[in-house]
Amino acid sequence: MSALEVTEAAHTPCVRATKLHYHYRSSKLGRTESILHNFDLTLNSGEVLAILGPSGCGKSTLLRLVAGVVHPIEGLVRVYGKPPRDLLRGGQIALLSSESALLPWRNALQNVILPLDLLGRSRAESQNVGIELLERLRIAGKSNQRPHELSEGQRQRLRIAQALATEPELLLLDEPFSSVDEGLRHLLIRETADYVRHRQSRAAVLVTHHCHEAAVMADRILVLAGQPLKVDLTLVPSSPPLVRSQTEVADLISRLTCHLIELANGGDCSER
Repeated sequence: MSALEVTEAAHTPCVRATKLHYHYRSSKLGRTESILHNFDLTLNSGEVLAILGPSGCGKSTLLRLVAGVVHPIEGLVRVYGKPPRDLLRGGQIALLSSESALLPWRNALQNVILPLDLLGRSRAESQNVGIELLERLRIAGKSNQRPHELSEGQRQRLRIAQALATEPELLLLDEPFSSVDEGLRHLLIRETADYVRHRQSRAAVLVTHHCHEAAVMADRILVLAGQPLKVDLTLVPSSPPLVRSQTEVADLISRLTCHLIELANGGDCSER
């Protein structure tokens, strides 16, 4: 984005998805499964939104719709007023999951700078960006190793570095910390949150099953459930993540955990 576009973006909703409909044909069940029906979602610039919900409810599908990887049957998705696929191709949106592919014939540094190579950036610029990201994520010593020579936690750090390489305005994170240990999870959460908050126009959506990740990282938390998907619970913490007290974090974790347990047990959730 140009400086003018970034300034304008800071005063514009980052994501606006309206009246989304999405379904697929289940060959196993022999019928059409409705995932989304008249679903709306807004994400503000500068905001980190966390999304939780039961496995298989459609959280990842929603993320892919926002990224422009798949298209809604009906409805509209716009990111800074533009079709998301255009921004995904230009590196202004990054979609990251624990299954994001690393090319086995490229070493760690070459994998990190792959998006920059695809955008035609100079080799010197790309190398500098890649080396800095590897250092920030504490795997600079692995820059010449190929993915199969790395642990899963190290490969996930590579995927995160790759997602950050183009300096995207919108980060879409699908359980990005699920394959790392607890200590490393704290480092990656901090690095990702710091990246988003470094510039006002940036934003992120985090799909996670970890209540702690949502409680320490998000400005707003949604619990999604049902078929078709709906917002079952919204939590807006009273303080920003950077100054959020341990007491508030613990309270958020408790409320989210209780709500998810009720959903898993098929009970009615009284808290809305």
